[in-house]
Amino acid sequence: MFKVKYAFIECLLSLSLFMVPFHVVAADDQAVQALTLALEECDLAQEDRVSRQPIQAQVHIQRFSEQRDNALSIDASVADDEEVAERIRRCDRLSAIVKRSNQAFEQQQAAIDNVVEESNLYIRECELGLQILQSGSVSERSVRSAAKAVGRAEEHKASLQDEWRAFAVFRKNPEHKSRVAMAANLAEGNACMESANLLLNTKRKALQKIDQELKPLIATARASRQICDRALRAATRSPTEANLQTTRALLLRAQSQEKELLGQMRANRTVKTEIGSSPVKKLNSESASVTACVIKAEASVAEMAEVVRKKIRQLETEKAERLAKEARKAERHAEERAKAGPSEVQMAEAGKGTSLHEEMLRVEAEAEEKARADARQLAKERAEKARASPWRR
Repeated sequence: MFKVKYAFIECLLSLSLFMVPFHVVAADDQAVQALTLALEECDLAQEDRVSRQPIQAQVHIQRFSEQRDNALSIDASVADDEEVAERIRRCDRLSAIVKRSNQAFEQQQAAIDNVVEESNLYIRECELGLQILQSGSVSERSVRSAAKAVGRAEEHKASLQDEWRAFAVFRKNPEHKSRVAMAANLAEGNACMESANLLLNTKRKALQKIDQELKPLIATARASRQICDRALRAATRSPTEANLQTTRALLLRAQSQEKELLGQMRANRTVKTEIGSSPVKKLNSESASVTACVIKAEASVAEMAEVVRKKIRQLETEKAERLAKEARKAERHAEERAKAGPSEVQMAEAGKGTSLHEEMLRVEAEAEEKARADARQLAKERAEKARASPWRR
């Protein structure tokens, strides 16, 4: 065992670490070996730090900490000597330095990685906006989506200005591969943005032109819908002949305007060529609304007309029944008068001679028969007129 401890002392002297007092030799040999490895890792960490290799320095300093803790856990007396303790303290200070250096390096590397990523996103968002503008018809939705993509691309480019750590590295090393990649991405993104902004302005102007051209048609469609709505409201009024005529007149106006609107839309070239554009879609929606309203109004008017016809048929039927009843009553009255015999006047004139009495009876009978015939004929004519009325259908 003494030979092992003596070899440890020679190792420390050869590395020029420190002079080991005699009582260190008396420490546990496993603790001595662990401390030896710890101090070796400390020296390697220092070398890596000097040569600007923070990641490797961090690895070695981590191993130092592990071996140091291992040695102290085996035998804490291995660090009792002041020189050994000072060496350990220097390595602890080196550990803190390496950690700070490594953190700075990580921040720097993160900044460099972020610069490359943001420049990639600059291209990606711009290409997305350009793709939206190049596909399909012009519409408010596509222009809005493309504008948002272009805006996001500009934000990614602007965020590069915050990565000052990366640009500090690039100033010292202009040929840095991340700087080269970033520069290439920015050049490609700038070219894309020029095309995207140009096309975006073109699409916006085209959209404005279509919108201005179709405004009169949209106004016509809305006016037609207003008239149709008036017809619908009129159809909810009391079902009378006067209200029916008013409602029909409004419906005819709505039908006429709908027909005119559809004719203008069929003749409009923009409506045909820009079918996918938002102004054309808006016009088609307004037109469809008018058509749906007219169909509903036609049904409402037909329903109202049927109610009015039923009322008229009922009134005609009631009138015909009343006239027939009056005719039957007149007929019964004539028959009763005929059965009752000569009146007092007739009896007073009886002395004037039989021929005069007979003549009066004949005249009276003829008059009564004529009255019954006239009543029957009038009732028949009125009944036929009621059946022939167009409202009985």
